[in-house]
Amino acid sequence: RLLSRAGIPGCLSSHFSIIFKLENTYLGIGPAAHSFDGKTRQWNIAHHLKYRKGVSLGRDFYEMETPSKKERFHDYLLTRLRTTRGIDLRYLQKNFTEFYPSFYKKFVRYLDTDLLEGKNNIFHLSEEGMFQSDAIIMELMRR
Repeated sequence: RLLSRAGIPGCLSSHFSIIFKLENTYLGIGPAAHSFDGKTRQWNIAHHLKYRKGVSLGRDFYEMETPSKKERFHDYLLTRLRTTRGIDLRYLQKNFTEFYPSFYKKFVRYLDTDLLEGKNNIFHLSEEGMFQSDAIIMELMRR
């Protein structure tokens, strides 16, 4: 389930769910598509004619940046909490050790609410939590 890509169970968008297949590495194909190789983030030119021309002429058709570790932590929360795939607390603790203690202190306050669902250290926003997702995620990202 995705807040921005709602769908009937069994009929969810497969083009978007591929983003989450390889621990947040993904390849975007086409105009305005986004990619992340684990280190750099790329996004293709949005205008379809400029994109097509860039590809056919072998010119740059994308822009690129290298997100900081903090930005990658925020991206993980933003992209995973809003899906049924959820966030894995073990993954966060292992890969974002400097942000985890502060995050976890805020996170545990939500465990006794109806805003999160989860088991085996993997949590996602509940249906009720989706309505408050921006506020919840902003609070969890605050240091």
